[in-house]
Amino acid sequence: MPNEKRHTVEYLLTAMLAIFILYCMVYISNTIDMPEYKRCLKEQGMAENEIDIINIYNITMKRAENEEKIAFTKSTLKYVGYGLVIDVVLFAMLNVELSKKYAQERMYGDAEWGKVKQFKRISGKKKKFYFTDHSPWKYLLHIKVYLCSFKKVWKEMKNGK
Repeated sequence: MPNEKRHTVEYLLTAMLAIFILYCMVYISNTIDMPEYKRCLKEQGMAENEIDIINIYNITMKRAENEEKIAFTKSTLKYVGYGLVIDVVLFAMLNVELSKKYAQERMYGDAEWGKVKQFKRISGKKKKFYFTDHSPWKYLLHIKVYLCSFKKVWKEMKNGK
């Protein structure tokens, strides 16, 4: 398998998510600048610069149902900045995750792409069997848990609970 790193779909989905995050932050900034939100804060005895997530969510959902438009308000730039910070963290996480090299079920971080010459010498007789890969104790534990729970449910059904 050639050493091709094509992660176009991952980057495309992440870019779409980043745009959605920015859109949500602008929409939330519009909600925070609404008089209705400020009135809710005063009713709860909170300062105007404090944030109440529940009220923000409720008012934003009402705005979304009424299909209100987005406007540029005084806190829009601040919330777009928050959104950009979230987007930078998102892209950094994606770059770290996509730069890792994986070897299935054994290790990660130092795996390399194999060459044809390396795979020619591998045969079924040389393959190592790891007992921990398919432990019979795992299946016995599952059976025991299933039987214990079945007995408990059966007793409850018999007693009419």
